[in-house]
Amino acid sequence: FVEKEEFGNSMAQKLDKVSGMGLMSDAERTKLQGIEEGATKLSDGSVTTAKIAANAVTAAKLSSDAKSKSLSLSLTASGWSNKTQTLSATGVTASNNVIIAPAPSAAEAYADAEIKCTAQASGKLTFTCVTVPTAAIAVNAVILV
Repeated sequence: FVEKEEFGNSMAQKLDKVSGMGLMSDAERTKLQGIEEGATKLSDGSVTTAKIAANAVTAAKLSSDAKSKSLSLSLTASGWSNKTQTLSATGVTASNNVIIAPAPSAAEAYADAEIKCTAQASGKLTFTCVTVPTAAIAVNAVILV
C-alpha cells in the first residue's frame, strides 16, 4: 500500500505540477506563443502568398520529377500458354527494378493461381502460375527509374 503522504509527495512531482516542466519546456512554450496563427516562414525568411504558391508542390511537378512509372496490366484468361503469359510493359528494361502486385480487386484470384512475375526483358514482363485462372487478373507494376 502507498501511504497518503507518500502519494501526495509523488503527485506534487508530476510534470505538469513542477515549474518549467511538462510536455514542453517553458522556453518552448514561450517561443510557440510568439508565433501568429497560420504563420508560414520560407527559407529566406519572407512570407508572401506569391512565394508560398511558387514553392508549392503540384501534381504536374511531381509527375515531371517522377522517379517511377506505374503501369496497369491485365493477365487475360486466354493469354496463358503452358502456365506462362508475357505482357507488353512499356518502360521495362532487362535490368531496372519493377515492383509487381495484383490490383486489390484481383488479389485473391492472383494468390489462388499462385501467379508470379518470373522474367523481364525490354518492354516485357513474363508471369507464371500454378493454376491457370479462368478470368482476367488485373496487375499493377511500378518501374523504378
